[in-house]
Amino acid sequence: MKRKRWSIGVVLASASGAVAAACASGADVGAPVRRERGASASLPDAAVALEPYACEVEAGSSCLTATERVCERGAHAAPFCNEVMRCVGPSWERTSGASCASTCPEAYDTRAPGACDVANAGTLLCAYPEGTCGCAPVHEEDEPEPEPEDEDAGAGGRPADEDAGADGGGARGDGGARDGDHAPGATRYAWTCVKPAVGCPRTRPRLGDRCVTPMTCDYGVCVFEHGALVRCASGRWDVEHVPCRF
Repeated sequence: MKRKRWSIGVVLASASGAVAAACASGADVGAPVRRERGASASLPDAAVALEPYACEVEAGSSCLTATERVCERGAHAAPFCNEVMRCVGPSWERTSGASCASTCPEAYDTRAPGACDVANAGTLLCAYPEGTCGCAPVHEEDEPEPEPEDEDAGAGGRPADEDAGADGGGARGDGGARDGDHAPGATRYAWTCVKPAVGCPRTRPRLGDRCVTPMTCDYGVCVFEHGALVRCASGRWDVEHVPCRF
């Protein structure tokens, strides 16, 4: 009986064809999905949470033989809020994560009233299978022009908006709360959601995660104060620095 012999070239060609088919279908091939323990294998990849990268290096230890040059500890959607280890010269250096807001809505929602009414709102960034949401700064040039006030003096001879009324409230400058008021010079934030380009992982890969396809993926780098642009190069994800108007 003749035995079947598989050619190495045939095996490699089959593997290459599978990767090409995955790319053509828009599958997330930039980073492997790591399923949580107990997660059902029947669930689509987008519905399975990614575990944080197992960054086990220590500050000061040698990185001369390391295959990666950066790794990230933490589950926050913003690298700024996680501990990042980076190979600098012969050894690992640590950047401690900042204290960031983490009160994310339980589910993806493009309209989440009150989500940005938290301390340190500019650091609130949340990752969902559908996209990344967070508190984006509102720039004055992005806001609609206010309608002119009614300055009809009326019978009293004073502009209507300066009439204190019977209870003394409602006058401009009386310190009462009005919709949209904020301290002079303070940044206002609005809940905003963004989605990465087709082919990119739906949730941001951790820095140092292994990847296959060279690509650059935007997770709100110039939308949020601590959004990220990450690039797959040399088999690892790392952050790309770009100038924004923050």
